[in-house]
Amino acid sequence: MNEVLILESLADGYYEIDMNGRFTFLNHSLCAILGYSKDELIGMKFINLMDQRMANKIDSTLNRVYHSNEPVKSVEWEYVRKDGSKRFAEGSISVVKNNEGHSIGFRGIIRDVTERKRAGKELLDTKVKLESFINNSSDAIVIVDLEGNTVQVNPAFEKMFGWNEQEVIGRLVPIVPDDLIEEATEIFTKVFSGAGITEHDTIRKRKDGSLIHVSVMVSLIKDGQGNVIATAGILRDITERKTMEKAIRESEEKYRLIAENTSDLIAIVGVDRKLKYASPSHQMILGFSPESLPLNLLYPEDIQVVHKVFSEIIQTRKPCQFEFRYQHKDGHWVDLETFGTPVIGENGDVESIVLVSRDVTKRREAQQQLRESEERYRSLFEHNPDMVFSLDPNGNFISVNTSGFRISGYPVEELYQKSFISLVVTKDARRISQYLKRAIQGQPQNYETAIFHKNRGSIDLSVTNIPITVENKIVGIYGIAKDITELKRTEDLLRKSEKLAVVGQLAAGVAHEIRNPLTAIRGFVQILKSKLCEHKEYFTIMLTELDRIELIISEFLVLAKPQVVKFEQRDLRNILEDIIRLLGTQAIMNNVQFLTEIEDEIPSIQCAANHLKQVFINVLKNAIDAMPNGGEILIQAKMKDSHKLLIRFADQGCGISEERLPRLGEPFYTTKEKGTGLGLMISYKIIEDHAGSMIISSEVNKGTTVDIILPISNKFGADD
Repeated sequence: MNEVLILESLADGYYEIDMNGRFTFLNHSLCAILGYSKDELIGMKFINLMDQRMANKIDSTLNRVYHSNEPVKSVEWEYVRKDGSKRFAEGSISVVKNNEGHSIGFRGIIRDVTERKRAGKELLDTKVKLESFINNSSDAIVIVDLEGNTVQVNPAFEKMFGWNEQEVIGRLVPIVPDDLIEEATEIFTKVFSGAGITEHDTIRKRKDGSLIHVSVMVSLIKDGQGNVIATAGILRDITERKTMEKAIRESEEKYRLIAENTSDLIAIVGVDRKLKYASPSHQMILGFSPESLPLNLLYPEDIQVVHKVFSEIIQTRKPCQFEFRYQHKDGHWVDLETFGTPVIGENGDVESIVLVSRDVTKRREAQQQLRESEERYRSLFEHNPDMVFSLDPNGNFISVNTSGFRISGYPVEELYQKSFISLVVTKDARRISQYLKRAIQGQPQNYETAIFHKNRGSIDLSVTNIPITVENKIVGIYGIAKDITELKRTEDLLRKSEKLAVVGQLAAGVAHEIRNPLTAIRGFVQILKSKLCEHKEYFTIMLTELDRIELIISEFLVLAKPQVVKFEQRDLRNILEDIIRLLGTQAIMNNVQFLTEIEDEIPSIQCAANHLKQVFINVLKNAIDAMPNGGEILIQAKMKDSHKLLIRFADQGCGISEERLPRLGEPFYTTKEKGTGLGLMISYKIIEDHAGSMIISSEVNKGTTVDIILPISNKFGADD
């Protein structure tokens, strides 16, 4: 017992299997790992929890342990939880022997290592991405240790400076010119002080001795404990940019020639915010001549944006792209997309800013129209009362509107982890898979199906699927699903009502045609009984059977037309006690025991007592018939709420299958071998006449529960 308690307290899973690989013992931790209960796992084959490839691997390991008599301390495998998710586990396997030393099975410890495997994979992915970034970066990257020796360079470094990796590994970085060693030392000092260096413009040396302009960014590399172990430098060749800046300074006239013949707006503004130059294109786009161009016609909301960008360009000496609106001479607003480039003087300060602007008004209008169109479609998507969704080619949810979450009952994060087919009820899964396959092939589909609701069984849907096409390629499926559960229920009720109407008409005709000759037969039988002394017991039997026929005809007439029923104020407890006394003998003969739980404070109700007795008798007889081997029937009566009573009959019989439950109460539909289905149908009608409801729930081999809900007072009582 102590050993079992110890095993149950283990955080890891513990198992024992017999020589056939079936579980004979396991602790609660293993149940939690596998997602099954103990009852489900005991007797299950170990290899049923994994695919064939993994089952072969484990089977081979078990054989090796068995024949070598040596335990395996660590073996890793992939298993499938009860919910279908695939997980990774690591565990041990050893032989279990009996007192005679014979092997009788295996035992071991199992630990779920899925998260560790996933973290390892993510770490590997990160390393691969980092290596890919370094090797494929167009900028030169060099990693230097704390002694200044080169640890790694990327292909861009080799291409930019001419040294290959073997030539620089383990030695000082050879790219710093002699006259800039002090500057380089300052950079590293700032980096180690925590200041950080981003885009520092300087000059570096190639292998052939030539110099290039570069922009340098230097950062620290730290280990897992936060200790600095190296520095990383990223160098971008800005020779072209520097050449351009020099060309602008040295050849303003050449630049002016270009500026005056372009359709873009080109302007030069000093750091004092005064216009130095404006290209002729301003006249055509803004309506102002270059000489009369004002700088104060900015859109009010854009003024602060433009001032902020100017300040950033002057402070950082870096180009910047921004947008603003400018008022045309005739009053309308023009959207401008602008690229501002600082002009650096000989002293290294910004002397002016070159602004190259393009009229993007039409593009902005098109973008605005696109946004509005997207908003309209998004509104249609989000506010549609039906479930609107999209699936990837594998049928997994990509997007679902709010109605989708409401209709299915699943929260956002849970639904996005599911496929559409996983929601479909089992019997429809194969058929719906074919519809989805046709949709992904480009054929729109319309169909009805049922899906599992998160909280309340299944719901019926009418679904339309159409392919999602992007650049003439089908990339997924759109779906619109309408909840037709209530419509289906209404259709079922309508069909049942039509059947009742037909049965009622039939019942009226049959009752009328039978009752007249039945009266004559009964009269002649009574005459014969009085005149013939022999065989009177036969006449008695005949009259008894004629009375039974008369009772059946009366039940038919209940269906045929509304009956004049007198509703009276009656005590429900007395009605139930009468029925229990009436059927008590039959129950005892069938080894059935009645258990009653009737509340003392139940008020009297408006009802037709004999009709209710007919219902209760029918329900109790069905319960007794459902228990040929005997059992208990629970009879409860209590207040459901302040206006309704609940009468419950719960047996321990054979039960009714789920697919049969919806049809109970239909004419001529019965679960009994010799039944007609009329008794339950009449019971439904009687309860309906009492403004109540009858709800039947059942589970095969566990029993059936009938709940009858009646109002304390109903609308019929006052009239009748």
